[in-house]
Amino acid sequence: MFRKIIVIAGLVLLFCFSLSLLSKNSEKSSSVAVADNPLPEAESKNLYTFNQDNIADLCADRHNVLCAVENIVKCTIKPTLPSCAALHLPRFVFMQGDNVDRPTEISYKITKYTMDANKKASVYTQSTCNASWFGICEGNIVYLLNETPEGWAIEDIYSIEED
Repeated sequence: MFRKIIVIAGLVLLFCFSLSLLSKNSEKSSSVAVADNPLPEAESKNLYTFNQDNIADLCADRHNVLCAVENIVKCTIKPTLPSCAALHLPRFVFMQGDNVDRPTEISYKITKYTMDANKKASVYTQSTCNASWFGICEGNIVYLLNETPEGWAIEDIYSIEED
C-alpha cells in the first residue's frame, strides 16, 4: 500500500512539473513575436536624397529609428563628419582606400519597419546610389538596429533580392 502511495505521489509531482515547463515555454514564445509597425502614410511617401554637397550635419535625435538610418547614410557618403565617430556604426562604414567604392549620393525610401520584443528594429528601404558600396546601397536594403541607452545603433546592413 505504501509503495502505491509513493508511486502515485511521484507521478503527480512529475505531471505538475511538466505542466509548469509547458507554461514557461508558451510564455517565452509569445514574448518573442515580431510586430509589424506601419509607417505613417506621409513617411512612406518620402524620398530622401543625400550627396556630399548637402550633408551639413547628422540628425540629432538619437532615440529615433529613422534618424539612425539617415545618419548611417550620411556617414557612408561622408565618414569624415566629426559626429560620425561618436555613433556606433559597423566598422566598414569608415573604411578608406582605392578599392573602396564609396557612393557620393544615396537616395532611399522607407518601405516598412518591424520592431521585436527585444528592442531590435529592422528598417526596410528601396535605395539607389552611384557606387557599388559592398552591394548594400542599391535595391532593397535592410538596416538592423538595436536600442541602447545612448539611442538606436545600427548593427548590420544587408541587401535582399526582390520576390
